[in-house]
Amino acid sequence: MRQVWSRILVVTLAACATTAGAAAAPPKEPTYTTYTDFEVPFSFPASQANGDPPRVVELHVSADQARTWEVASRAKPSEGRLVFRAPKDGEYWFMPRTKYASGRYLPEGPPIAQLKVVVDTEPPQLELDAQHGGGGELIVRWHIADAHLLHKSFKLEYRLSGATEKWQHVAVDPADAQTPPFERRGETTLVLPLAQQDADLVVRAEVIDAAGNHSIKEQPVSSGDPPLFASPAGSIERTPAMPASYPRTATPDWPAEEGESPFGDSNNEGAGDDHPPSRSPVQRLPDLSSTAAGAAAADGALVPPGVKPQMVNKPRLELLYDVDAIGSAGVAQVELWITTDGGRTWTSYGLDEDCHSPMLVQVEGEGVYGFRVVVETTTGLRSPLPVAGDLPDVWVGVDLTKPDANLISAVQGEGDEADRLIISWQAADRSLAVRGISLFWSQTRQGPWSTIASGLENTGRYAWRLDQRLPGEVYLLLEVRDDAGNVGTDSLPDAISLERIRPLGRILQVRPLSALPPGGELR
Repeated sequence: MRQVWSRILVVTLAACATTAGAAAAPPKEPTYTTYTDFEVPFSFPASQANGDPPRVVELHVSADQARTWEVASRAKPSEGRLVFRAPKDGEYWFMPRTKYASGRYLPEGPPIAQLKVVVDTEPPQLELDAQHGGGGELIVRWHIADAHLLHKSFKLEYRLSGATEKWQHVAVDPADAQTPPFERRGETTLVLPLAQQDADLVVRAEVIDAAGNHSIKEQPVSSGDPPLFASPAGSIERTPAMPASYPRTATPDWPAEEGESPFGDSNNEGAGDDHPPSRSPVQRLPDLSSTAAGAAAADGALVPPGVKPQMVNKPRLELLYDVDAIGSAGVAQVELWITTDGGRTWTSYGLDEDCHSPMLVQVEGEGVYGFRVVVETTTGLRSPLPVAGDLPDVWVGVDLTKPDANLISAVQGEGDEADRLIISWQAADRSLAVRGISLFWSQTRQGPWSTIASGLENTGRYAWRLDQRLPGEVYLLLEVRDDAGNVGTDSLPDAISLERIRPLGRILQVRPLSALPPGGELR
């Protein structure tokens, strides 16, 4: 936890809470803050001192949402404030309680939180992947994880590398309603202006959590990088670990006696034992049969909402991995686990012989595969084995089938499109690329081929404005690409004549003139 002892947050507990011992309605929503120190002021009406003066004011705190309460600090009535120092990030509920000379406590009855505060000093975890795509596209993927994520705060921008001009905003889809509240994954494809299609760019992503912690990540996108039609098999996107669960401590029954300190010493250091990180909600997924493997890879039936498998068109993969938190111990073995049914069952694929990334993997055929690595150190420590319901570190969709491509016709346009050739096609695939259509022309049936247009959406129609430099007849070729990089092609069997489409003038008749035009000579 990032400790910030130099700052103190002054909080007021509720409408009547500054009067110690007064009851107040519990708050519905917590307050989020990056502060770790709290100062709670209080006061006493003169009437409360008559006959039964207050002796001690206690600040009771619950770190487990009112299941247990502890006395975090005490103060004399003359001090006028209570101080709390959060031992770690988490959600804390507060209530002041006063002990009087007669021994009674106010307020009476079961404790009711008058203030809820979430201490969050960690910025959101943000991953960004951007690359040039085919047809002048910019393809950007992102993954965000935070316990108190503000989905609407996510912002995506880009500009030319080295430029000082204003960042250009990239519109992104809103978070899916089924997305977990602490996580957001997404992908967008932007068609760049012509002048930027081969330029070096910088992409920037920014997100904020409810406490105001910022995360900003920038990534350069080089024009020399190969076009991104599908994620490489080795480009493994790991899910950041979720924040640990909030602290819980074993505490005495309500109310605590004077002198007891639930947070260790008088400085409130050292809370109770940490619990292991909380697991993401389990997404129960359907079975994957061999006949439906390819279809599942396309429609995402095996993956959680908002997650898209990394599509490849080869059964032989290269998986990159890394090993964290092994200290001085070495790696004894790295074991790869695989699932073909979305995490319902897991099978050991085998060991990586050299214990160094990457690891070569051969899968049986088309389908959606999930992978996890289990690492064991030389001291015997081992990461947990995947169990039923666990999600993979990475999803990979293997698609070995070319898209269906059918170039239907090419006819002269009508009306405002009379100077254009209307090209019609049909294209289908289980995982068709967003802009995976390209059209080409050539003077011969065998090529070479020149581009008419690329990076087109699968609308089934394109109006080609003809150029006077084109030959009298051309051959046409359709190219269809899917997310895995498979390419299907089709061409028309006969050449298309362009002569009849070109503008043509004809002399209809000749008429003699009886006189010259007024005020001039005949031209």
